[in-house]
Amino acid sequence: MESSTIDLIQVQKEYRNGSETLEVIREVSLSISPGIVVITGESGSGKSTLLNLLGGMDRPSRGRVMVAGVEVSRLSETELGPFRTSTVGFIFQFHHLLRDFTALENVMLPCYMARGDKRGALDRARELLERVGVAHRMNAFPGQMSGGERQRTAVARALVNNPQVVLADEPTGNLDEYHSREVEELLFSLARDLGKTLVLVTHNPKLAGFGDLHLELSKGVIRQEVP
Repeated sequence: MESSTIDLIQVQKEYRNGSETLEVIREVSLSISPGIVVITGESGSGKSTLLNLLGGMDRPSRGRVMVAGVEVSRLSETELGPFRTSTVGFIFQFHHLLRDFTALENVMLPCYMARGDKRGALDRARELLERVGVAHRMNAFPGQMSGGERQRTAVARALVNNPQVVLADEPTGNLDEYHSREVEELLFSLARDLGKTLVLVTHNPKLAGFGDLHLELSKGVIRQEVP
């Protein structure tokens, strides 16, 4: 049996609002093997919160979060930085590219943050820009690129440090239907070709069939788990 890349053990996430307690994630236990996981659910169902817990962007109120053998929920703030730059790659709805940096420089940024080899970072960034189809735009600034090109560049940036896990939160939410389909197909293809565990959060139920596992969240609870 293939070992899991991600394990959640009785994970609970609560937020306090004055005297009220809002339960966003409710006692979720789950093991995810390498592959593609698609998480769907209505707005407010806890999808993004779950992704933030996996990436160490937030901490559970109770329970344990394990990613690539690391108990993320126990890492200190100092330890979380290296974890995020080496083990996990993030892709968001908005590309978050730095406007004064070229596409190539934006892709290389995580390598600098990880204090990796600069020559290797340059080669890796160029290779990934080629793979995502925007090598011809590597010297362009974000303001000179189309929405699809910017999001493809963000995909390359997420992969540049060769993370085991890629977390994608509505990565095509700001794109039109045509460019959304392009980026989605690119993500699924790269995840399989490079052997990554991709966890994709989406409002689009049509994408559920493209994953190895489909999770449907409702009010912080996994209502459906379809292999």
